[in-house]
Amino acid sequence: MKVLFVSLLLNCILSLNATAREVERCNGTLLDAKSFRQLGVGFFKDKSRVCYRGHQLEGLDPRSVQVMNGAIATDGRALFVRSQRIAGADITSFKYLGYRYYKDSRHVYQREDRQLIRLQGFDAKTFKLHGAYYVSDKRGVYWNGFRVMAADPQTFQITGLQTGKDNHRTFNKGVAIANN
Repeated sequence: MKVLFVSLLLNCILSLNATAREVERCNGTLLDAKSFRQLGVGFFKDKSRVCYRGHQLEGLDPRSVQVMNGAIATDGRALFVRSQRIAGADITSFKYLGYRYYKDSRHVYQREDRQLIRLQGFDAKTFKLHGAYYVSDKRGVYWNGFRVMAADPQTFQITGLQTGKDNHRTFNKGVAIANN
């Protein structure tokens, strides 16, 4: 119990110190203390700007900015995932799906090495996340980025962390291992 308490206390102290450093500056200039407000982990604003971990997010209006799912900031005109501006995204339908995937009404996105990339070739309307490793759309099923050639996207479901099945086969790490 003592170890848990000390650990929680240490995490709070470290978090407060990080917050204090981030509050001090945004792109090298001090934030306005009177209008300062924390929006979420790493997101801050004052009367004239919005910042993420000390970097100003150009184009966001501090009067109307909102942070969603802890990583998405928008004012209805511009969209950022952490400090990266996502140009061309449909702001009204943009959402976090889980693990490293996001989507809007037209595109599917994946977070790789702290950057969000737009994935090519996926149908956003039918895109589904099946746990950490499998995704599907109307065209196919994919495991860890590779197409699972024999899988039926209409009937596919996960059965374990890296296993799944459709009406015809069982799969392990994207490879058919048995007929059903």
